[in-house]
Amino acid sequence: PTSFCTGGSVTLTSGAGTNYLWSTGATSQSINVASTGNYTVKITNANGCQSEASAATVVNVNTLPVVNAGT
Repeated sequence: PTSFCTGGSVTLTSGAGTNYLWSTGATSQSINVASTGNYTVKITNANGCQSEASAATVVNVNTLPVVNAGT
């Protein structure tokens, strides 16, 4: 799993191919993710054959702790 704090992000990058289809609907080789979720990609090669969806990459966004300073 890929984890980071609120306000952060991670770039997910697919292996080589001709076309890409991420579970988000994005069609680039890499996507920038800032939300908790499971992300997959399908790759199409030069012959037009599309792969099955990749294993999911699990992304967790952790909330920032709240500091309560005494008055």
